[in-house]
Amino acid sequence: MHFRTDVTARMMARLPHDAEFSARRSGWMNHLVRLAVGWRLHRLASAIPPGMQPVMDCRLTKKSLP
Repeated sequence: MHFRTDVTARMMARLPHDAEFSARRSGWMNHLVRLAVGWRLHRLASAIPPGMQPVMDCRLTKKSLP
């Protein structure tokens, strides 16, 4: 099992450039995320453990038996 920890940061970086995605968020959330992206603080979201992130991306791979 492998969790990607950069998903939340990537979604935050998408917000300023995608009007449709941005329209689904509240005004205060848009404002805070745009500030964080402008200051590049959104990258800190990658340091949050996967179990605590609001968005998860998990890959399951089956190990082959010898």
